[in-house]
Amino acid sequence: MSVLRLLLPAVAVAALSVLGACGEDTGQPAEERSVESPSAFDAATATLSDQPFCETVDITLVAGALGMPADQVELLEDSGVDEELPSTRRVNSCAFGSTEKRLVMTVQPRRAEAAVERRIDKYRNDERSCQVADDSWFGSPGVVADCEGGGAPREVAVTGLVGSSGFFCSAVVDAGVGPELHDATVEVCRDTLETLGIPD
Repeated sequence: MSVLRLLLPAVAVAALSVLGACGEDTGQPAEERSVESPSAFDAATATLSDQPFCETVDITLVAGALGMPADQVELLEDSGVDEELPSTRRVNSCAFGSTEKRLVMTVQPRRAEAAVERRIDKYRNDERSCQVADDSWFGSPGVVADCEGGGAPREVAVTGLVGSSGFFCSAVVDAGVGPELHDATVEVCRDTLETLGIPD
């Protein structure tokens, strides 16, 4: 018994040492270990593409926002900028979903801040009940709007001035959607904008 009493503390210390080392990279000091770097996206300096970008959109995130299976999400529209149009009307856009549920994204190159402000004001003065929150991640100005009521479909939209381009991303769902639409829409809009705004 006396031998066991002597061995137990040593075994316990060894076990604690092994457990304490689990999950650690012992070849590198803790202060030097890499931590996932924050997003390099900056709405003030980003340059958005005037080329079609629908293939870069994560369909899984679109499906989550619209509450649809990913294999049922259709690409409804895919258009690059028409150089024949005046610069104020040029829009690079894509739309996904179905007739009842739709997610639309647009990039409008060389967009004036006043034009983006006008779009934001439409949400602030919408006849529906719209909660409009400033969000500088989507530009300056940049907002997230969540609108419902008045017999109209529920809509969550983000819009902002990113660099010198207008960015718009909106999910519109007829019925049967809960508060999760807000976060899921912001997620897919943020993911797409980040992809477009950071050079390869």
